[in-house]
Amino acid sequence: MTIIKTINIEGLFCSKNIRASWEDKALILTGLPGSGKTTFLNLVHSILVRILGDNQVRFKPKVSFKKISIEFTSGYIFELTDKDLIGGTIFSERLFESAHKEMLRILGEPCLLRKNPQEPVSMYTNTIKLYRGSAEKVKQFQKLINDKYLHLSGKELFINQSYEFLFKTKDRTLTYGELSFSERKLIDLLEPLYLDSDTLVFIDSGIDSICLEWQKMVMQDLMQCENVIQILATTHSPFVFDDSKGLLEPLTKDMEDIIY
Repeated sequence: MTIIKTINIEGLFCSKNIRASWEDKALILTGLPGSGKTTFLNLVHSILVRILGDNQVRFKPKVSFKKISIEFTSGYIFELTDKDLIGGTIFSERLFESAHKEMLRILGEPCLLRKNPQEPVSMYTNTIKLYRGSAEKVKQFQKLINDKYLHLSGKELFINQSYEFLFKTKDRTLTYGELSFSERKLIDLLEPLYLDSDTLVFIDSGIDSICLEWQKMVMQDLMQCENVIQILATTHSPFVFDDSKGLLEPLTKDMEDIIY
């Protein structure tokens, strides 16, 4: 099940118009630095955070635009225009109420939004709290990480009864913080695989920072996760969408192709 069908942004930075189809499970954006990938992702993420997240969060856009339209798969269209701004920076809270109700109607219950973390350790701490009581999901995640990824570096993930993450090698036990950057990033990227809640995943070049062998597998594993509703990702690495089955390439768009 997907919930977002298309995203239209008119007058981004007063000059760019963007139309992106996101009705498939993933939309992967590529393009030159400065082409607008991160700006687009952050803008969409901030709107959906307000619609689905904390009702106390106010949407204060950091970039200028004339109009944003998000079409849901149900046919409902959420729109914001520059004329809706209050004092030039904040949108009225009433604009988000109907969209929030529509999201709940489609999903049946609130979903989570996960964006690749700036501070992996703090994200890890939050993750442990989310996963308590989800023993089966924890086992699935542990098996995936060990069988498909960590065996390449001679490590094994062990999750104890307190849901603490420990990593065993031949001669010692490591904590999460003692892993390499690439290994920590992998854990953070794949965490939606055993969340209890349905999840919208946003990844801003996060996959680019892990080793090339893992880059070829991560997006496929996220796509196969039943808890992941949709993924919006940006990348500079061709390995992220160059899968052997050719499933990801049709979902990958260069920014030049969606700007008009």
